[in-house]
Amino acid sequence: MSFSDIMEAGSRDRKNEHYKKACKMFQKMTAVYAMFFKNEAFRVEQEYRFIFKKRKETEVLFREKDGFMIPYIKIQLSDELLPVKEIVVAPQNYIDLAKKGMEYMMEEKGYDVDISLSNIKLRY
Repeated sequence: MSFSDIMEAGSRDRKNEHYKKACKMFQKMTAVYAMFFKNEAFRVEQEYRFIFKKRKETEVLFREKDGFMIPYIKIQLSDELLPVKEIVVAPQNYIDLAKKGMEYMMEEKGYDVDISLSNIKLRY
């Protein structure tokens, strides 16, 4: 059955099994692709987004941010330094402290990298 046939069947009968299955597949695909899109305002930062799929045996850790619990997983990277050219500190309260903390951490980890402040305005 072609995609056009499925959509036509769905326009007549929303309970059509082919249509419902196509909608579920579309929903799953868009949920995955949506993770790779960011707000246009962040374009100047030229940031890359990496997404890792959690395996069943992977331990999920949590950190607090602004009163919310944020889940994360640890990813083992090489012991070699990564080819980081620049770090842009995101807009936030106490941005100068955030920059100093990032500079200190990068120095302690052995990186010599430019660290700048984001031009994006902090919104609430």
